[in-house]
Amino acid sequence: GDKGHALILRIQPGYGANVPHPDDPFTLEMFATEAADTAHRLRDLAWIWQVGNEVNIRDENLRWNPATSLYDGARWEPSPEEYAATYLAVRDAIHSITPEVGPGRQIVLMQPVSPGGATGETGFEARYFDGYEFLYRQIRAIEDHSKIDGFALHGYAQPGGANFGVDGYMDSIREQIMIIESLGLGDRPIFVTEFNKHMPNADEAAIGAHFLVDAYDAMAQWNAGTGGGSFVDSSIPNANIIGATWFVYN
Repeated sequence: GDKGHALILRIQPGYGANVPHPDDPFTLEMFATEAADTAHRLRDLAWIWQVGNEVNIRDENLRWNPATSLYDGARWEPSPEEYAATYLAVRDAIHSITPEVGPGRQIVLMQPVSPGGATGETGFEARYFDGYEFLYRQIRAIEDHSKIDGFALHGYAQPGGANFGVDGYMDSIREQIMIIESLGLGDRPIFVTEFNKHMPNADEAAIGAHFLVDAYDAMAQWNAGTGGGSFVDSSIPNANIIGATWFVYN
């Protein structure tokens, strides 16, 4: 719009599914075809896409269940390389409709990992794969880096951490950006498509209010700084965070 705002739409095979399982009826080729069709139908509304979401979490990878015709079947654990193949197929399919869109281009973002180490647990939030290693390997798996348009990142306040949890949050964001820059992709747009803190009660909500204000300030300072994410030259500007959306879940 006139303010320079744009939608970012997340695209997946289904809720709770990111990478088509090789034995499921909905194939990667079908996913890519439907992604292009979606981009065509929404061409007047959106041109920034996030392919998948926190693939390194177990409950984000459910298989198709023929009994219910839903993605509520068995869990499986896609590798970073399997995600990369999915990203590449969907990215190329979406780019095929680029001549039809107003901005003249599509930006297809690699999925945001759940940052942090593998937990060894089985619950909803359990990570079966270290988030930082997953990010590194999903990038490395794509030989032609010109086909990586940008990145979505997630980060949350460090529970009980300094500065209302902002310090731990920024440590996580910086670590992810430094991985991206170390692989020569510091010029790609970065969008933080989820950030917040756990707020189970009024006291934590008050801390959360401080966190949100101070986190935006910390990200603005990062964007204005140099050297924080560069392994080459301390005078190089930090890779910019283009936008950040605070996320609330009941």
